[in-house]
Amino acid sequence: MNIHIKKSTALCLITALIFSLCTSAVNVFASSGSDFKYEVFGDGYIRITDYTGSDSAIGIPSEINGRTVTGIAKAAFSKKTAVTSITIPSSVSEIGDNAFTGCSGLTSILVNSGSLYFSASNGVLFNKDKTVLIAYPNGKAGTYSIPNTVTSIGYSAFDSCKKLTGITIPDSVTSIDVTAFYGCVKLAKLKIPASVDFDSEAAFADCTELTSVKIDEGVSKIGEAVFLGCSNLSDVNIPRSANLIEDYAFSDCISLESIAIPKTVTKIGDYAFGFDLSGAARKPVANFIVYGFNNSTAHNYATANELNFIRLTLGDVTRDEDINIFDIMAVRNYIFGKRNLTQSELLTADATEDGEINIFDIMSIRNHIFGSKLLVT
Repeated sequence: MNIHIKKSTALCLITALIFSLCTSAVNVFASSGSDFKYEVFGDGYIRITDYTGSDSAIGIPSEINGRTVTGIAKAAFSKKTAVTSITIPSSVSEIGDNAFTGCSGLTSILVNSGSLYFSASNGVLFNKDKTVLIAYPNGKAGTYSIPNTVTSIGYSAFDSCKKLTGITIPDSVTSIDVTAFYGCVKLAKLKIPASVDFDSEAAFADCTELTSVKIDEGVSKIGEAVFLGCSNLSDVNIPRSANLIEDYAFSDCISLESIAIPKTVTKIGDYAFGFDLSGAARKPVANFIVYGFNNSTAHNYATANELNFIRLTLGDVTRDEDINIFDIMAVRNYIFGKRNLTQSELLTADATEDGEINIFDIMSIRNHIFGSKLLVT
């Protein structure tokens, strides 16, 4: 009984303390006659929450009414379509998610010299040492090559960059955060380097003009809804290094007519590919084909979802139900640049299952033909 009373008393005291801290943390919310709305914290510091002015080039002040501006709140400048540039003072140490998303005219984000927390280059916002790309201006047009100092592309960093037509992601990047490139409707082609941990929810969702995606060997998983709604995507590969394709990864990619899944994939999530979500009900894309190996995860997924399944056989590149000299010739011509192979043909041509097509695959197919070492088909 005494223990119960003590616990209850302690809980009340903790609750009272938390309430006290919360009520003293933010003392005032006011525009104070300026073009900025803001919160004032108990220690006297200010976080900008909104901009009400009409200037196209905004210089965020380092002080308002004698109080230091240290933060920019979540979505503080969101959808300010007339804004073309924003300059962040060196006093700012915190920038909330989507602070500049929807600023369709924004072409430049600048940071005053002396900042210990942020930097900018060519109008793009980074952390101080340029290892994290924080925000790319929505109105900036053309292609962009991410600097090779960057290891992480931040939350919604390129969200709604509708004028971005191309992106180069360097091998230094290991992380692409949630919705990083959401709604980049002019992005046409994409290459994901092996270094990336691609467990990135909706990272490229609704990139409606994206037609081709190349995922390098080394990528082990493909995140949830990562290409959801990429309605023009028609060419994508799943590398042998992949073992997981999450829910909805390629759902609503209605131009994607087929997909080739290697044996290494051991889990495929719900509605991962082959589904049209545009109506009230989830329905299979008409005539969608899953290419895969017999009794594989891909085979099970196709069967469970009533999708067309075409069985692949290691070494049978020409898919004529026989492994012979024509398969060797197909691989040889591919190696010497005389023939292209589809994604499903590449899986069958990689007889050594090492993720590469080379002379060793020719030797493996040859050995199978002559019976010296049979392929596991």
